[in-house]
Amino acid sequence: MSDNDHYFSRHGELFSYSVLRDECQHMKDSYGYTVMEVVSRPQRLPLRDISFRDVGGHSKEVGVRLSPACYA
Repeated sequence: MSDNDHYFSRHGELFSYSVLRDECQHMKDSYGYTVMEVVSRPQRLPLRDISFRDVGGHSKEVGVRLSPACYA
């Protein structure tokens, strides 16, 4: 969710993100990670809330690491 309470989605028109790498799309028993990139206007940042729809079941774990923002 952006700072102005709008949701980003993968196929959103104004509020979208790109998936650069997705090692978690196939259910494996090994560690994997997903890299997402948000390119947006500064008014829509920072991201205030992150949620997941599906983490693969109750036996799976999920973690989040946020990288620095670049306001160019």
